[in-house]
Amino acid sequence: MLDEQLEFAISQYADGTLPASRRDALEAQIAANPSLAALLAEYRQISNAIRNAPPMPEINWDRLASHSL
Repeated sequence: MLDEQLEFAISQYADGTLPASRRDALEAQIAANPSLAALLAEYRQISNAIRNAPPMPEINWDRLASHSL
């Protein structure tokens, strides 16, 4: 099972928000562990999909709120 803090660090690394002071150590862990490298690849795919997603349509929130369920 992957440590939650390690997984969070990998997600931060993938999106460019991991502090520079932690990058070298994480890169060494990723280089030594193929499953961490695979997880990083997954996070990069997710980040790319989010960045390249079409824009959300505009929503008229007032009109939506006026409809009752």
